[in-house]
Formats: sequence, structure tokens, C-alpha cells
Amino acid sequence: MKVLIDEGLSTLQQLGGIGYFSLNLYEHLKPLVDCEITNYRYLKGLPRVGKRAAYLVLANLEPLRRKYNVIHYQNYYIPIFPGRAKSVVTIHDLGGIRSPEVYPSWYNAYFRRTLRDAVRRANAITLASYAMKSELLDVFPNIDEDSVHVCHHGIRSPFFLWGATDADRVPAGLKPGSYFLFVGNLEKRKNLTFLLSQFIAARRGSKIARDTMMVLVGKLGVGYDEFRSLISESENIIYLGRLGEQELIGLYRNCKAFIFPSYYEGFGVPILEAMSQKVPILISNIPSSLEFHRRHNEQCFVFELGNAESLVEQLAHLDTHAQDIAPYLTYGDLTIYSYENVAREHLKVYRSVLQ
Repeated sequence: MKVLIDEGLSTLQQLGGIGYFSLNLYEHLKPLVDCEITNYRYLKGLPRVGKRAAYLVLANLEPLRRKYNVIHYQNYYIPIFPGRAKSVVTIHDLGGIRSPEVYPSWYNAYFRRTLRDAVRRANAITLASYAMKSELLDVFPNIDEDSVHVCHHGIRSPFFLWGATDADRVPAGLKPGSYFLFVGNLEKRKNLTFLLSQFIAARRGSKIARDTMMVLVGKLGVGYDEFRSLISESENIIYLGRLGEQELIGLYRNCKAFIFPSYYEGFGVPILEAMSQKVPILISNIPSSLEFHRRHNEQCFVFELGNAESLVEQLAHLDTHAQDIAPYLTYGDLTIYSYENVAREHLKVYRSVLQ
């Protein structure tokens, strides 16, 4: 079997979720099967529209030019002319349908059209959560359910090396156990306006300690301008940008609690990263996050989306008791999210479409 991972231009920019997933899946498939990954680096100098136009041409030529058994598409697009290869597509989320208010209207229209075509053309569809499988079957009720497979995304190997790094350090100016932590794209979908405004109100109202901080890590995304004014050292809210793995592990390991307040997610890798560092986790009550909560011994703390009182109550509880809670957390087995296991699960899907 010969497999091509089409990363869909996701590695031409600062790596995000799709880029990390594509590269890690490729690296861990290589020992198991004859596998290649697309390389579109020569398109890097083109403007954004030019890159996309060139990619659409190249993606349609690739299946005709080379002899692959399976091509696994990562960025929602499947070519019009698939050639002899079987097509597998990973749908990372349904944000343009399930949470359209956080995206520009042009993106939602593009997303719906591209997703519809990908679902129609794919021999198999992989999704990272059962919550998303339910959503996809709701949106496209005529899909053959046997062609839809849940293959979890992974967490990178350094997050499994508990105690094997010097990750007990935190950036200058932060004290261990003094801050809440958010990791992810700083975008409207993450519900950060709500989180930050309620953190400020709780701190001013003495519901949490005055010296407790909120630390934000990740790249800037769609809707950042709506809450950038709330990020202020005078309010104990700081933004550290993007960080390397060791710095990130140190931040997870030493936080009071990890906060993931999203409106919508297809999966939520940062929740798993926080679990791997055995820290308290506060999530919004959305389906994908609650799926983690149920699977891992219902150890997360949950607030009701849009309910300020619910969020502040949980922040206040964790602010006071996080140190007592952390030693008793039992998230259970996380090895199902190792990329070795993720690669094996995807290989089963490739074999199924060839049978």
C-alpha cells in the first residue's frame, strides 16, 4: 500500500492544529506503510489567493501523476479528479456550520461548499470525536455511516514524558500555582471575551485573589480585535504568544487550572495536553469537551456556556482549592492519543477503503 498525506498548505505557515496533525501522522505512519507527504513549499512566496489557486490545480494533478493507493486529504478539499487512489478526508471541525457567527460570511459560504463536495467525493471520512460524527450525520443524513470513522487526534510525545524534562520552570514574572492558563488560537470561537471579562469582574469583586493571573498562549486568530483591549497587565491578564513544547509543558504543569471556554470545538487537543500534566481543567459544556470529561472519569470542572455566575463560581472554587484538587485527579489512560496509536487507527481506515 502506498499512501500520500495531502497537508493542504497547512505547513506553509505557523503550524496550527491541522499542520501538527499532518506532520505527526506522517512521521508515525512511515514505519508502518509506504507513506509520503505533499511538499508545497515552492508556493510560499505567492499571495494567499495565488497559493490557494495553485494548490487546487496541483491537488487535482497529483492523483493522476503518481500511483498511490490512498490519498488522505487534511484541509477539507478533495479533488474533482481522484484518479485511481481512494480518497480519505479528515474533517477537523464543523465550525463554518455549527458556529457561523464567529467567521466572516465569505468563509462560511466557502466552507459549506467545500465540505459538501468533500463528503460527496470521499471514500472514507475520519473525525476526531464522536460528538463531531453525530454533528456530521445530522448535517448530511444521507452519508453511508459505515464510511465515517472516529480516529482521535494525538498529543505530541513530550507531553507523555512526565518527570523526564526540566519543565518545572515558568516564564519570568510568573510564580508556580499563581495563574489560570488558556492555550489555543486567540479567536472569537474560543469565547475569550466572556472568559476575560468575567475574570476581571471576579478579581475586582474579590471572588478570586487579586494576585491571581490569567495567562494566554497561542497564535492570534479571527476576532482577536474584539477582546484585545481586555488583555492588560493591570488586570493581571498577559499574552505570551506561541511557545515551544518545553515552555508550554512548564506552563501547564504549574498553573492553578487550565481553562477551555470555547463556543465550539471539533476536538480540543489542549484539554488532553492539560490532562497529561495532571492539572485541574475547567471546560464549557459543549459536546466535544464533555466527551473528554465523560471518557476520563468525569474529572473536569464544567461551566454552563454563557452563564457568568456558573463560570465565576468555578473560577473562585479553583482559585482557592486547586492545590488540594490536583493530587487526586485521575484522568486515566491517555495512550490512546499517542501518535503511534493514532497512526495505527488511520491505517485501519486505509485498509478498509481498499477492501
